[in-house]
Amino acid sequence: MLSQAARAAGGSDTAAGGSNTAAGAMNRDAIDARRLRNRALLYLASLAEPETIALAFQQFERARNMTDAEAALAALVGVDARERERALDAFYRRWKHDPLVLDKWFRLQALSPLPDTLERVIALASHPDFNLKNPNRVRALLGAFAHGNQVRFHGRDGRAYAFFAQRVQALDELNPQLAARMVSAFNQWRRFEPTRREAMRGELERIASQPRLSKDTAEIVQRALGRG
Repeated sequence: MLSQAARAAGGSDTAAGGSNTAAGAMNRDAIDARRLRNRALLYLASLAEPETIALAFQQFERARNMTDAEAALAALVGVDARERERALDAFYRRWKHDPLVLDKWFRLQALSPLPDTLERVIALASHPDFNLKNPNRVRALLGAFAHGNQVRFHGRDGRAYAFFAQRVQALDELNPQLAARMVSAFNQWRRFEPTRREAMRGELERIASQPRLSKDTAEIVQRALGRG
């Protein structure tokens, strides 16, 4: 059964949807076929079986359009395998001079469900191609992590909260409007269980205590704390 599903997900565009679904075609059938195949690939790769990991890596290597390449990379960043690093390295080498595509590289890693995601995000925040002065890059890494990766951002030890709060404070000195949007990741702190709730509240208090905090960020923080 797994082999049949893997072959179906990894089949050619023609096999998935007929002659009108050739790679890169933009008609509705082609787009829907790619979307379905790539969703299946994501589910299969999450099994972390050698066969399904190989399937995702094969699509990554053979992709003839960005949709398939990005989907394969998204599947691979969720598995602890050497193919993950090979794909990330290859994607970076190919697209490092294209800022918009490189944003995808940062974002996909920030959204990884793997346990080492916080450490990876911390490392990427010091990457030569990451700059707090670049709003798109900030949204791709920090925004994706805090607003899009609910499992790893809300780790019980609170380390992700502390890291993110520190980055928000640094960002506030450069781009207060963006910092204000980023810090809203803490807005729902009251809805969490006590350990996480108190950790988030503590980071909000720490940010609020900064003497040079911008009006934009202060407004969001104070409102989150119930003082606005």
